[in-house]
Amino acid sequence: MPEIALRRKNGSLTAQLYREGTIFVVLQSTYMSPDGEPQYQELARQRLTNSVPAGTPFTIEFIAVGTHLTARCNGSTVRCEATPEGSRSGDVAIRGPSYDAFRDVEILNLEGLGEVEAMKIAGMNW
Repeated sequence: MPEIALRRKNGSLTAQLYREGTIFVVLQSTYMSPDGEPQYQELARQRLTNSVPAGTPFTIEFIAVGTHLTARCNGSTVRCEATPEGSRSGDVAIRGPSYDAFRDVEILNLEGLGEVEAMKIAGMNW
């Protein structure tokens, strides 16, 4: 499964499509197991009105400003809050529904902006 991951300083966050592109989930790593594997907590889940079958173009946005998280997939929006358990170093990742590669990736660095200004620029209407 293709994955795009960026390092972040406050926990590991993932926006992922499941079940052949019908379920959109936001996950946060909460701790490392004794064998070194991250354990994840589901923060939000939404069934997509329009599924994303393998080979079909789709758009995923994943925005983290402070503890506020917004994930969008083909017009469906999931909003949630990161929890304190995710305060260790980690990454921000986007995972698609199949083994198709990602194309046309854009990264917007909002670091250095105030939380309100960053949320406004990112289109996060909380």
